[in-house]
Amino acid sequence: MSKNSTKLELLKEIMVREHGLTNVCLEELLSSKNPKVQLNWLKQNAVLKHQYNEEKLIFTKLLKKERLKEGGPFCVLFFDEHVISPPAQLVKKYTTKDLTYCEHQDVFKKDRSPLEIPLEEHVALENLLQSLLAKPDENLIDHPALVLLETLFHRHHEKEEKCFLKICESLLLPHEIDEILSLWIPMTEYRS
Repeated sequence: MSKNSTKLELLKEIMVREHGLTNVCLEELLSSKNPKVQLNWLKQNAVLKHQYNEEKLIFTKLLKKERLKEGGPFCVLFFDEHVISPPAQLVKKYTTKDLTYCEHQDVFKKDRSPLEIPLEEHVALENLLQSLLAKPDENLIDHPALVLLETLFHRHHEKEEKCFLKICESLLLPHEIDEILSLWIPMTEYRS
């Protein structure tokens, strides 16, 4: 195995492990008597760390790649799913608002790249979390939006692991993977 493929495997391992931690938290969330504990963890770790790292460290590098727009069979499949069941519309049902994007996310929307699909999922998840965290504690237990949150996270992770990581593998250069890892690894935190 080459040094570059080893580093790419490390990046994949970190991302998949963080997905796994999110999944554990989502399982706890659905049976929790105090869902805000898990919702706060999801916001801090799955959104403000993991998804932020993807956007700032990986998306910014991929955005410069012309080949990004070529897609591929897995990505086309996921694009169809995105059209049929757009996260923005699913989340709006519970938040009653259009998605709001952060300043650093605007560049991905303006470029009209395929990165808009995972970005919309990131923003939908963040907006849904914000909406749930704003609700009184007693209104959260068994709230139907918790199931949607879990569904959106699971779909998003599947897309990343079957499509996004393949794109990273085919487009990121060795020095870019080094840069990503040098910034991501210090922020890696494992939930106990």
